[in-house]
Amino acid sequence: MPPRTNPTERQLRLGAELRKLRERAGVQPPEAAALLGLDRSRISHIEAARLGIRPERVQLLAESYGCTDATFVAALVERAQERSRGWWSSYRGRLKQSTLDLAELEFHASYIWTFETLFIPGLLQTEGYARSIFDGVDYPLSAGELEARLSFRLQRQQILVGENAPEYHAIIHEAALRVGVGGPAVMRQQLLRLIEMGELPNVTIQVIPFEGSIHPALNGTYVFLGDEVSELSTVFVEHPVSSLFIRDSESIDRYKNLHAGLARRGLPAVEKMSSGVNSEKSTVGLLQHILYTL
Repeated sequence: MPPRTNPTERQLRLGAELRKLRERAGVQPPEAAALLGLDRSRISHIEAARLGIRPERVQLLAESYGCTDATFVAALVERAQERSRGWWSSYRGRLKQSTLDLAELEFHASYIWTFETLFIPGLLQTEGYARSIFDGVDYPLSAGELEARLSFRLQRQQILVGENAPEYHAIIHEAALRVGVGGPAVMRQQLLRLIEMGELPNVTIQVIPFEGSIHPALNGTYVFLGDEVSELSTVFVEHPVSSLFIRDSESIDRYKNLHAGLARRGLPAVEKMSSGVNSEKSTVGLLQHILYTL
């Protein structure tokens, strides 16, 4: 097969993990190539995700590199087995690769944590709210581009209500609830959606109020995509020019701590099957208060 010109983030991660195992074992590329009976250059291409690798070869390399973590190796083997294209592939060429990669990572995640300061997280947005955001970008979108972005975002949301839905924890700053995206009617429907989604058994939504204490994470947003194998978790940081996928273990641990700290500062989450009047000192109480003002 010809080399890949635009590998996905999951493909890149597999190659990066194989390279990491090789380097830890002190194995040079020619030695690794000899283990598989391949030309030396192919190892470099595999580790850069320009070429795929068969599952049995992943197993052989991991064993040869002295990796004894069977669960971790099995996860790498599973990634090498992935051949079918997900629904996001139909948007290739119409949306940025990082956008497609995010949807794929969400699809495979065991749990998803996110923090937003000025906007409602994409997986919780109503159609009207999302359309208003896309209408407000600085550069003009054609009708086709806008509809592609909108339909893609709405399709991403299906993971929260589908079979094997991941655990989802969204922490949202109060500022995002106050920004009048699309006007009062749009914001009213959006805040009602948050209350509705927060009652799902796998969804937890918290708000950090304006009077909350300062925290280092308040100056940035993120999506933490948790893997069953913790070492393979990823953090996605969106940027208008070039979004980041963070993989190194030190940063992953730091984001875990940041999220835990934010959760401690957040108001109590939307309760499942909540009813009656809620205190403003809770997430649903604050949402209801803001709804009353719209």
